Amino acid sequence: MRSLTLVTRGRVGGGAQPLLRVAPGVEEVAQIHVRPHRPLWFGAPSVHSFSLEAVGEGRDGAYVDGQDGAHVEGQLTQVPLIPRWVVRAAALAIPLVAALLVFLHVTATTAVPDLGHVSKNVAEQKLRAAGFLFKESTSQADVVPVDGVISQDPVGGSHKHHGSTITLLISAGPTPAAVPDVIGEDQVRAQADLLRPPGRFVIDQTIQRADATAPRGTVVDTDPRRSQLAAPGSAVTLFLSSGPSPAASPPTVAAPTHKPSAGA
Repeated sequence: MRSLTLVTRGRVGGGAQPLLRVAPGVEEVAQIHVRPHRPLWFGAPSVHSFSLEAVGEGRDGAYVDGQDGAHVEGQLTQVPLIPRWVVRAAALAIPLVAALLVFLHVTATTAVPDLGHVSKNVAEQKLRAAGFLFKESTSQADVVPVDGVISQDPVGGSHKHHGSTITLLISAGPTPAAVPDVIGEDQVRAQADLLRPPGRFVIDQTIQRADATAPRGTVVDTDPRRSQLAAPGSAVTLFLSSGPSPAASPPTVAAPTHKPSAGA
C-alpha cells in the first residue's frame, strides 16, 4: 500500500499544491477553503473551476497519477463585492444629482448687503464677498461725502441670485454753488451773505486795495469772482477798499492872495 496525498489542480489553486498526506490504514479529514486570487468589484458573477485529487506516492516521493487515488471536480462562483443593482442605481442617480446641483445653483438666492453710509471701496469688497457683480454711476450729493454710496438697487436685505448685478450710485461731492455778489458791501454784511446756503462760503482772508471810487472798508472784489461756481463751504478772499491811493490824490491848490491896489 502507498501513502495518499491530497492535492489541488486548476486556476483557483494555482497548480498542484499538497494539502494532506495520509499514511496507509489511517483515516484523515481535510477542511478545504477555496478563494480567488483577486476580488471582483462589480459586474456579473464569475465561475472558477478547481479539482481535488488523492494520489498515490511512490517510493521516490513522486506522485503517481491515477493509481490508488480519487479525483473530484468543483466550481467556485465569485460574487461581485458591489451588486449589479448598485451600479445601475448609481448610473441613474449621477445625472439626477448633477441636475439637482445645477437647479440649486440657479435658484439659490443670497441676501444683498446693505451698503448705506459706506465708501465705494468697502461696498465693492462686500459685493464681491457675497458673490455679486456691480456697476456704478455718479451724482452730486450735498450730504454724502465724495466716493460714498448714495443709493443701491436692489436695496440691502433683498434676495437675488448669485452673480446678479447690483447698481451703485456714488457721490461726486456737493453740487457747486455760485459765489454771491457782495461787491459794495462792508465786511460784516458780505460775510453774512457768503454764509447763506447753498454756498455756505467762508472768508479765509481780507486784502486791502486802494480804490478811488469805493468807500473805505467796502468790498471791491472777491476770489473766486462773483457768480463763479465753487464747492460749498470753500474759502473766499475779500478785497476791501482802503480808499484812494495817496499818489492819486488831487494836488492841493492854494487860495489866491489879494494884494491892496495902489490907489487904495
